[in-house]
Amino acid sequence: MARWAYAAGAVSAKKIGAVFATFIIAGLLLMSGSASAFNVSNWQANNAKPVTGSTVVIDVDVAKLTNEVINPDSIELRITDAGGNVSTADFMNCTPAYYLKQGYGYGSLGENAGFGYGFGYGMGGEDGKEMKCKFQFTPETTGKYSTQLFINGKKVGEQSGLFEANQKGKK
Repeated sequence: MARWAYAAGAVSAKKIGAVFATFIIAGLLLMSGSASAFNVSNWQANNAKPVTGSTVVIDVDVAKLTNEVINPDSIELRITDAGGNVSTADFMNCTPAYYLKQGYGYGSLGENAGFGYGFGYGMGGEDGKEMKCKFQFTPETTGKYSTQLFINGKKVGEQSGLFEANQKGKK
């Protein structure tokens, strides 16, 4: 009987140790923060030194790490000038396009609860792993401009000194 009681106590200590280790690992994962669903792989402005007041087109290559869906309203490119002023670039498009597909559904007649009829409306995302998003921006002041890309409210990449604006030359 004493041997059985000792074995039961040893198993309980092992289980308690395993549960404790699981809580430690889970706590460390939670403290590390959420993983980003997107990652920027390349930034490119259409002109390295645009004239102040001309439009700059900015291409951003984005890799999709999960099956999270985005739509144009959830993509934002913030541009910061040399003075620290932040503006938002105009979104042009993403290719392959990330958009929400619309779908419709109909319910069936209910059983044992009377008759019923239902109608459903749903949306799903176009799936693709990589996309190139295009933005346009017109610099107002001279100097270097930096960018930050936000998707679904999370910052997924930033680039300092992506392009520079110069004053117009005088004849």
